Amino acid sequence: MREIPFDMLKQIFSYDALSGLVYWNIPRRNGVKAGDIAGNIDATTGYVRVTFAQKVLRTHRIAWALSYGEWPTLDIDHINNIRSDNRISNLRLASRAENIRNKKKHSNTKCTLKGVTPYINYEGKFVAQINIFGKQKNLGVFDSEQAAHNKYCEVASEVFGKFYNPDCSCHQSGL
Repeated sequence: MREIPFDMLKQIFSYDALSGLVYWNIPRRNGVKAGDIAGNIDATTGYVRVTFAQKVLRTHRIAWALSYGEWPTLDIDHINNIRSDNRISNLRLASRAENIRNKKKHSNTKCTLKGVTPYINYEGKFVAQINIFGKQKNLGVFDSEQAAHNKYCEVASEVFGKFYNPDCSCHQSGL
């Protein structure tokens, strides 16, 4: 078990659902006092994490547990994709697949819009693709990156529902 027992959790931490901050209820070493903010942003992942009893805990999971009375059994999705924003209104339970659907586009792609890749061998053409249940599906070849992205967004909003994230300003109403 990665998490500490829930009864112990309530003694150690408190949570402000409006700010999303987790606080220490007990004093700690290194000058940390009861009432101090618990956790630091991990520069690698962007999640806020705290160490207690030789366990590294992500504060969004602590926030969920303190808000709902039990540790989450699924992933916790940050609706706005800001991993340090742990306000309860920004957190929701999600399966691993749902959580992945809400992620931002890969930063290593040559295209600027999500769901689009350049069509190799045909300069100026773009392919719209979507991953559904682990299978890559081609949605067609388009003359512009925007047209391919529009097709991706059309299909993604139908398939992914509330976990649809266009990751662009042109389709933000989907969030």
